[in-house]
Amino acid sequence: MNYLRDWQRENRVPAAEVYDLPLFVLAGSLVIGFVCNLLIAPTSARLFEKAAELEIAAPVAATGNVRGGLTWGVVVAWSAVSVPLLWGLYNTLTTARVFFD
Repeated sequence: MNYLRDWQRENRVPAAEVYDLPLFVLAGSLVIGFVCNLLIAPTSARLFEKAAELEIAAPVAATGNVRGGLTWGVVVAWSAVSVPLLWGLYNTLTTARVFFD
């Protein structure tokens, strides 16, 4: 939105009209979101688990005998998420520290 306003100011759009187009874009986005919200339908009953499937899964869930644990795939996936997150946190804190020195 800021770029659109800046572009209009560079092209000498009168000051009273600078925010017209950005506001129409925002209002259009709201209308599109409202229409998308109306198009969402409840989940079909055929996609829910049947009673027989739940009975089969119940003993496994109750005993905790589900496959899982710390595998190499899990380590790689968490590293792919954690390393950039920690790097960003470090950079944010070192940059913010300048304000407190």
